[in-house]
This record gives sequence, C-alpha cells and structure tokens, in this order.
Amino acid sequence: MVTVVQFPQLSEIDKQFLILEQQQLQIQQQSRLIRERGNNMPNVSGKKFGYDKKGMAAASKEAKKTGKPMKKKAGYSKGGMAVKKKK
Repeated sequence: MVTVVQFPQLSEIDKQFLILEQQQLQIQQQSRLIRERGNNMPNVSGKKFGYDKKGMAAASKEAKKTGKPMKKKAGYSKGGMAVKKKK
C-alpha cells in the first residue's frame, strides 16, 4: 500500500504577504538607488531627465540646445507619494 501525502499549498493570505514583501524590497532598493545617485533629478524648462549619466548628458545637451539652464530638483528620499499643492 502506498500513501501519498499532499504537499502543503500557500493560502491566499500567505501569497499576498509574499507579494507585499517583494514590493517592499523593490521600494527599498529604488530608494537606495535614488540616494546613491545624489537625489537630484535634472530638469530643463520643466522637461525631466533620468538620474543616471545618460539622463544628465541628455539634460546638458537639451540645455545647450534651448539656451535654458539645467536645474537639479531634489527627488524623493524616502519614497511615498508627493502631495500636489493647490494654487
């Protein structure tokens, strides 16, 4: 006689918990990357560019092309949502 034991399955709550843990790790990694890259987003006349070297180079090129100065705006340091101010 052979007895087969079913392998335990994760419940829906356990699956959701694992997904939330993965999302939390991603947020922490992104936050660390932003801190490491100086926390400044290049911006030329309201046009935003990436934090990396390519973004900085593209912003510099755009500034030369348009004659507008390149500004660096502070990015997010702890994640979360930014609240828009009403005018």
